[in-house]
Amino acid sequence: YLSITAGSIQFNTTMQRVPAGKRLMINALYAGAISGSAAARCMIKLETSFINGDSFADEGILHPVAAIGVQDSSSTLGGFGPFPIPAGEWVGLTSSCDKAADITGGFFGYMENA
Repeated sequence: YLSITAGSIQFNTTMQRVPAGKRLMINALYAGAISGSAAARCMIKLETSFINGDSFADEGILHPVAAIGVQDSSSTLGGFGPFPIPAGEWVGLTSSCDKAADITGGFFGYMENA
């Protein structure tokens, strides 16, 4: 049995670490949520351990760099990149909803040699 409080932040996927010698370039984010019988409001955030030239990878501190808010819908956020994330940094999505919902999300980009 698992109880997840509505509005709490969820990690429903793994956080990914940028491999050594590479740089991740993110240029779009997509997200969506469906709740079936109720209009769930959800916030899906792209978070990384790298912000303003500083690394917080060792501390595990994440910083939101982009977000999409949806209510029983989906959306794409493009045109903000490429956003570079250097080797050794963590990147992933977090989400929070006010009701039970199925959430999806991801990002588009590419890897290049650092």
